[in-house]
Amino acid sequence: MASRPIRRRRFALLDQIGIEEVSEFYIEECSGVRDLCHKLFEVTKEGTRPGNQDFYAWIEARGHSEFWKTTVWAKQEIEKEKVFEGMHRMMQKLDDGEATVAEAKAYRKATDENLFAVGRRGRI
Repeated sequence: MASRPIRRRRFALLDQIGIEEVSEFYIEECSGVRDLCHKLFEVTKEGTRPGNQDFYAWIEARGHSEFWKTTVWAKQEIEKEKVFEGMHRMMQKLDDGEATVAEAKAYRKATDENLFAVGRRGRI
């Protein structure tokens, strides 16, 4: 089967990096698991992005499921906090006269969309 060597290489890479560093990279640098896999794994076919099946298989095979669930939860909480901090800064600007009502409304609309994304997928 052609995919076995690819999976072995990906597992070896993930084993070398370790779950702690993978989790830290995911939280700080990636918009989601698909983005994480795109940044970590080589492209096997021209014009396609790596899927996340091998990543989740590695999580399961190495017994990292609970650690990964905690990582995803932490990322959601961090992203929510960023959204709320941004809303607070916009309210301060509005109170200080540094922003217009139209700017505040546009920011609120974008914030609502970001909160929806965080709640739905755990990312912004």
